[in-house]
Amino acid sequence: MSSSMDMFLNALQVIAGMYLIYWAIRMKKTKQLKNGGLISNSVNIDNAPDKESYIRSTFIPDIIVGAVLILSGLAETIVSKFGIKLSTAGLSIIILAVLAVCIVFGFYIVKMQKKYLEP
Repeated sequence: MSSSMDMFLNALQVIAGMYLIYWAIRMKKTKQLKNGGLISNSVNIDNAPDKESYIRSTFIPDIIVGAVLILSGLAETIVSKFGIKLSTAGLSIIILAVLAVCIVFGFYIVKMQKKYLEP
């Protein structure tokens, strides 16, 4: 992959992490949920039985996954920008670990939506 493509993808990763942290803090502070962000459009927020528990159960995972995305995006940028040699296997492990965190997070969010937001 080209260096400019790497930088673009790393920037997207950092932005996604920042958005996730912003979403979590806004959700916790305002106690309001909106469809489209991390909540499925099929969920009727107005009829959700337990919004508070959803916010409480997803706040810390949102922050952690956001931080993981930011840190890995920054680390990959630093590695490529400063010419630090990292084996292909090492870089692959980092990418797969971040991917695994995102997949587990996705399943967790869906589970929490079904548990707390669907009647």
